[in-house]
Amino acid sequence: MAARTSSKPGAGIFVEFERLCEQLIDEHLIARWRTHRRAAQPFENALMLDHGSRYEIRIATAAADARSIEIEVSERRLSVRIPGPAGVAENVFDFASPVDCDAVSARLSEGTLRIVLPKKPGRRVEIE
Repeated sequence: MAARTSSKPGAGIFVEFERLCEQLIDEHLIARWRTHRRAAQPFENALMLDHGSRYEIRIATAAADARSIEIEVSERRLSVRIPGPAGVAENVFDFASPVDCDAVSARLSEGTLRIVLPKKPGRRVEIE
C-alpha cells in the first residue's frame, strides 16, 4: 500500500486508521481463505512469554527440520506451521502490543523452536 500524506491537520490519524482496518481484514478474514492453509492440529507444547520489551515463543518440535518450518509474522500475529509424521501442526499467536517484524528471530536448538519478537517502541509526541 502506498503511503498517503495530507496537508490537513489530523489527517495522519485517518491514514493510520485505514491501515489498521486493512490489516485487521487481512488477518481475520482474507487469511482464512488462502489456499496454502492446510488442516492442522495445534501444538501440544507451546509457551508464549511476555518479557516487557519482547515476546518469546517456545515450541517443542521433536525432530522437525528447520527448513520445513513455516513462520509468518505481522505486527500483532505470529503463525507457525511444522510438518511432521502425523501431519501439520499449526498455531497462531496474537499479541496485545505490535511487534517489530524486521527484528524477529528464530532458532531451532535441541528440539525447541525459540522465536523472539521485539515489541515496537512507543513514540513520544511533543505538544506544540
